[in-house]
Amino acid sequence: MLLKLSKANYKIDNKNISKLNYLFLLKKFLNNLELKDLSKSYIDDHLKKDVKRFLNYLLRNDIKKIDELTNENMCNYLKTLAKYGQATKYNMFSSVRIFLRFAYVYQYTKKDLTLVIPKLRISKRTNIVQTIWTSEEVQKILDSIDKSTKLGKRDFAIIMIMAHYFNKDNSY
Repeated sequence: MLLKLSKANYKIDNKNISKLNYLFLLKKFLNNLELKDLSKSYIDDHLKKDVKRFLNYLLRNDIKKIDELTNENMCNYLKTLAKYGQATKYNMFSSVRIFLRFAYVYQYTKKDLTLVIPKLRISKRTNIVQTIWTSEEVQKILDSIDKSTKLGKRDFAIIMIMAHYFNKDNSY
């Protein structure tokens, strides 16, 4: 790394020193994750990408060291993620939380800033398409099942659960 830096003729100023500090911290973080036997694709596709985005935000906002990070800075960063969907925000919040926990445990920060990041809940039900059948049609389906056999009883139970789960007014 030093060889690359000398070839690039970097000026030694605060911005480049901060960038090097963050690159060092990112490398330590990624090495730590590899020791935990996490999959390479999970590390590269999610954690590394999200943490790099976070560190770039810090650089753009003149936060020179991770220890200078405040609750207000964290809240401002989280606000920048408002444009993303719920699942994407969930993953990004998780990645930054894992990174900040690492920074706190290994004493790169004095404060545990993971407490500032809200824990998002993703509702899986919002992705389920509501039923297209009316109550009468569902009742006809239930009535058509032969409940005298084991398979019929099983099918009736499955359809009854599904009808109850998808029906907004729970009239079954």
